[in-house]
Amino acid sequence: MVAEILNGHESASTFILSVLTFVFLWTLYKKVKKESSFLIAQMNDIDLMDGVQFEKFLALLFQSRGYRVLPTKTSGDFGADLILKKSGRCIIVQAKRYSKPVGLKAVQEVNSAIKIYKAHEAWVVTNNVFTKAAITLARANDIRLIGREELTNFIKQCKSSSFRKENIFKLTLRKTNNFRTKIHNQRLKHKKVKQMLIFLYSVVVFRKKK
Repeated sequence: MVAEILNGHESASTFILSVLTFVFLWTLYKKVKKESSFLIAQMNDIDLMDGVQFEKFLALLFQSRGYRVLPTKTSGDFGADLILKKSGRCIIVQAKRYSKPVGLKAVQEVNSAIKIYKAHEAWVVTNNVFTKAAITLARANDIRLIGREELTNFIKQCKSSSFRKENIFKLTLRKTNNFRTKIHNQRLKHKKVKQMLIFLYSVVVFRKKK
């Protein structure tokens, strides 16, 4: 009797979980697709962004290129705005949405943050260009500078329809893995509870018969 009731509840639970999974995946796909459309912004659009919007744009851009992106604190970030992780390597990024060339300070800050974040590399990314002094200092310290031209090339690659479709799928798949794991764990937990209840019911019935 208990087993029949539990089986009924299990069927209902499975149906509800299936509906929730579908709703979650559809909502997630729409969100990722919307984020992907943000990536096709023109450089003129980027020039109008504020610092926070530029950081968000770069986070999505690097995600589309296969990096796991972690934000840093809004204040007290020690010179790093984003942390990129891929293939066991850690890269710190300082984002500079500037209306003038980026100077020495940005390179100095991100260079000093390497040891703090235990990073393998440090990048400075801007919608503008870099001063000669910044370029010289970056070369001396192996800091990668991504200026307007290279950033434009990244954006052009993201505009490729095949590239966008492939990465929308990858981003969606990556974000659903945790959700699927949670669903699987919930089902295992439900199964264990069911087995425990059946066992307890059997013990009670056995004692009554005695």
